[in-house]
Amino acid sequence: MSSTGEVYIIWVCGTSTDNVTGCKVEFVTENQTVAYTAEGSRSSRWWWRGTPSLLGIANGTYTVRVYGYNNDGNGDAATATVSIYDAPVVNIISPTSTVDALPFAVTWSASDDTGISEQQLWVYFEDLSNLVLYRVLDGDARTSVIGIEDVAFENDSEYIVIVGAFNGVGLYASDTRSFTTHWVAPPLPTVTVITDTGAMAATITPTAGAGTPATDHFIIMRVNPDGTRWVIADDVEPGESVTDPLPPLGVECTYSITAVTDTGTTSVTTVTHTVESSSWTLNFGANASEVITGRFNPKTSWSIEQGGAAYHFADGGMGNGLPVWYSTTDRDISGSVSWDVVGKEQVNRINALSLRYPVGWLRDPFGNRWRAHIVPKFSRNHNLGRVWQVSIDWDAVRFEEAW
Repeated sequence: MSSTGEVYIIWVCGTSTDNVTGCKVEFVTENQTVAYTAEGSRSSRWWWRGTPSLLGIANGTYTVRVYGYNNDGNGDAATATVSIYDAPVVNIISPTSTVDALPFAVTWSASDDTGISEQQLWVYFEDLSNLVLYRVLDGDARTSVIGIEDVAFENDSEYIVIVGAFNGVGLYASDTRSFTTHWVAPPLPTVTVITDTGAMAATITPTAGAGTPATDHFIIMRVNPDGTRWVIADDVEPGESVTDPLPPLGVECTYSITAVTDTGTTSVTTVTHTVESSSWTLNFGANASEVITGRFNPKTSWSIEQGGAAYHFADGGMGNGLPVWYSTTDRDISGSVSWDVVGKEQVNRINALSLRYPVGWLRDPFGNRWRAHIVPKFSRNHNLGRVWQVSIDWDAVRFEEAW
């Protein structure tokens, strides 16, 4: 049986020399009652199709008998078993025509005598070529909440939502609903960003704009020079300040501040800011709150080694016998940085932090950032009294922002 509710029966009925002139199809119930009979003529394609609900055939399992007969009325029968079920019934209840707040709930009804085994939800922007959300849902689900963390909804725009369901025997049905977003956005916030020169960090303070609807909270995100994004905080109250502990140094980055009302409507403003620096900075701890800056007489070097392997081939001496290099996606980045400190207190602190946190962050004054395994070394020129040189050897690991 197809997902459209039609039954297709295809068979081979003798050969061209059997003088087959007609056929008969019977649906026989388990108690041998003939529920439906159809007469047909011979054709080059031996097939029959019909929609059980339109033909009065109830759901259930049937033995299908197909007779092929000649002009004398003589014929043979072939049988097969077919189970007939209805496709599930799915109806979207909400949203109706307009979504005026975020988040919003998609609700629907879905029913079938064999149960609902799995459901799917799609949201498209403007037309069915632009999918913005896809979810697989349990068979018991009848609602799914969608918010700004799922889809960056555009105001006064048209969207399409589709909910589909599979019943217990695998038949599928769906319902489609179009809706338009329309909400009153909160006033644009005003934002100040200042540099914490001690921590080489940025402090962001958003203030709600005057007017209605009122801003409930802010979402603050850093957009790096390479376009990558990092959500610094997602529940900032108006007037509250948050700290970005790991901004790239010496380069301009953008802070995106989203004002969110209690109904989920939003407005977004952006500001640019540069944390100026002439030194290297080390951060330790899960939230990068332990900070070391190498301000005096800094020296540095670092290198990138691309992974790969070289192979020699029996090429008859071509290429002067040199190998062929094949690159891989592996990459090793390592380096060293040194600077001078006055007094052993700084030496003791760096040593203690590197033992407690063997992996930390390094930022140079040119916008580069690494998360790395750090090994410190210390030396002292006795002719310079209390001056120590701190040397850091480091090997980069996969980058992660501070929590």
